[in-house]
Amino acid sequence: STGEKMRKLGIILCLCVFCCSVGYLMNHHQQGVNAVETNKELSNMKEDFKNGKLDNYEIDEEKLAAVKEEVLDEYKPFVAINDDMQGWVEIEGTNLSYPVVQSKDNLYYHRRNFQGEDDYYGIPYLDYECRLDTDPERCSDNLIIYGHNIGNDGLMFNPLSYYKQLDFYKQHPVVRFDSIYKEQEYKIFGVMIVNSEPEQDNGTVFKYWQQVDFDDEEEFNAFVNEVRRRSMWDIDVDVQPDDNLLTLSTCCYDFRPNARCVILARAIREG
Repeated sequence: STGEKMRKLGIILCLCVFCCSVGYLMNHHQQGVNAVETNKELSNMKEDFKNGKLDNYEIDEEKLAAVKEEVLDEYKPFVAINDDMQGWVEIEGTNLSYPVVQSKDNLYYHRRNFQGEDDYYGIPYLDYECRLDTDPERCSDNLIIYGHNIGNDGLMFNPLSYYKQLDFYKQHPVVRFDSIYKEQEYKIFGVMIVNSEPEQDNGTVFKYWQQVDFDDEEEFNAFVNEVRRRSMWDIDVDVQPDDNLLTLSTCCYDFRPNARCVILARAIREG
């Protein structure tokens, strides 16, 4: 009968939806497992390279020899493997510890890993407009690094969302970003949840991602004041116009779509 046919069709559709959902969840889980393994491998590589243990890795000797002398020894093998390598970002006491790459745009590494392979979790990448150099005077005033926040799994830039808890900031007030040329720590002075599109918050978009360099002291101070206005926490860290800044940016789900969780820090000064 027609009713029996409809009943069977409904069952088949339900089974199809169920199978697709299970397949999606299994695939998502496997991507997370793969990301953990990849990140563990990169961390082991960093430790081995720091100790001069290169024998277990396929590194082109000619490329290694061609790496700039100014590059820190532990990062030279990474540059030989991938010359997009720009440094390493880390927050001590968390899973956030990754190489940072840079391409000619902000799309290439959006869903690719360090080896350039398709990877839903991607790899943290430096904004394509930022400059790193052996001479600090030729570096950008504000280094902006992007990373994914896939879910509450602690991978990639997910730990940035933990800064919505004041106790977490008190325990982790410092971000380390070593460029391939210099080791450097940064003290966090702002934690923001911002909209990236006007309709998300019925308000003006704070285009922090466009502030790579500052024309003068006035522009720098205006930017820092805008960060402090939006910061979840009133953090008593002084910021001066000659300070170099670091911005870590990821997506978050406080409102949809495409809210941003943004951490800003300034370089810790000598002494």
